[in-house]
Amino acid sequence: RWGLLSAIDLRSGKISWQRKTEQPLIGGVLATAGGLLFMGEGNGDFNAYDSNNGELLWQAKADAGVNAPPITYQIDGVQYIAVAAGGNPIFGYKAGDNIMVYALPK
Repeated sequence: RWGLLSAIDLRSGKISWQRKTEQPLIGGVLATAGGLLFMGEGNGDFNAYDSNNGELLWQAKADAGVNAPPITYQIDGVQYIAVAAGGNPIFGYKAGDNIMVYALPK
């Protein structure tokens, strides 16, 4: 039981990079125009990667599994990333009721 985050070059159809995770990935991913890719894991990790090379740039820890797809929105010129951390009992991920919101630097 593990996950594999994969980036595919749409021009060539080849895999650009991959990152193995400890647990299966059941949420979605969010790619931004600024070259960031966000995704959560069942262990509570919420990760930001460089979408060009897969380098882990940032990580936050939730009290429950981050198994929902992240979203982005903008208010007064500030871009925010939000994700629900509710876990998933089917996969044995710790349940919770958190919403995590982060502002991206300008």
